[in-house]
Amino acid sequence: MSEEKSPARPPLEFVRLENFKSTYSNNVQFEVTSTDLKIIFGQFDQHTKKAIVEQQAAVTLSWMQVKLLSYSLRVNLAFYEILNGKINITKDLLPPLPPPLPSELENNPQAQAGLEAVLKVREEFLSSLQS
Repeated sequence: MSEEKSPARPPLEFVRLENFKSTYSNNVQFEVTSTDLKIIFGQFDQHTKKAIVEQQAAVTLSWMQVKLLSYSLRVNLAFYEILNGKINITKDLLPPLPPPLPSELENNPQAQAGLEAVLKVREEFLSSLQS
């Protein structure tokens, strides 16, 4: 793909609003629609005898922004691991294999392509954990 020159834009200025919130999250859930992706951030809490995730904040992104975020996350992760070494993921947190397609979707080319895409992304992720 050739890179096209974008029209010159003035530099962005970033201003934090008075109600800006910074928080910690060790759990992420997703809600998907055809127009956007909602990312729900939470924190695992064991102070009771039950395993609970206390959801704290959600951010909804357009799919275009999700694609750009994916790129930025990969770049930042690559630099972090170059400087600090590979991040270890415990076996209990590795993404499981997706379930097989339900019988009514077995002959659906889009469903099959979706499953293959998930398997490819999972394999790329697992191979990135090896040194």
